[in-house]
Amino acid sequence: MKKTFLGIIIFLAGIALAMYAFLPGFSLAGISVWKIIITILIVAFIIKRIIFGDTISQKINHFIPIALLAIIYRSEITALTGADKPFSVWIVLIAAVMLTVATSMLCHDKKAKNGAHINKMSASTIYLDATKVTHKISDKFSAREVYFQNTDSPDVHEELILDINENFSATEIYVPADWFVDWRVDNRFSSVEIRPNPESYSKKLIITGTVKFGAIEVN
Repeated sequence: MKKTFLGIIIFLAGIALAMYAFLPGFSLAGISVWKIIITILIVAFIIKRIIFGDTISQKINHFIPIALLAIIYRSEITALTGADKPFSVWIVLIAAVMLTVATSMLCHDKKAKNGAHINKMSASTIYLDATKVTHKISDKFSAREVYFQNTDSPDVHEELILDINENFSATEIYVPADWFVDWRVDNRFSSVEIRPNPESYSKKLIITGTVKFGAIEVN
């Protein structure tokens, strides 16, 4: 379905581009072909996120694309509203960024389709089920605390895997004292602190993934 949707959008944009090539002076209700092409792409981006977005934030957070549309149709909006002068582009952009950040913070850490816990520009605390073998977390410009629950369950496997993808984020991972931590993460320009492993252990936690410009603490 995603490919079909993308194909339709590319097809429409292609038609608009061809019209511009053969009819450069063409306009629809006074709107130039270039504006139509950009509008198609931005609206397609918004619809794609609404339909295929993994998190609530992705489905509802469209302030910046809408702000770009408003800027593109700035003169038309000014004429339609009868304002004495056009609105300030910078104020619209700043407002859009503030609304985007606020929405991300309010709708943080929703579970994605692939099972990953995604966190963007927000702070969150999650509790991972120790009876499951594999866990994934992804953070961008965020802060997160990670805990394991059901650690005393007989269904906990001998080895668990935590895959992390951290970018410009700070993450604290709290591991039971009798677990062994096997650190296999690609660390780039980041700070990593891992508590000493016990001499004897009951379970092993294998941590994989990538950390870029972040800070990780395993306690």
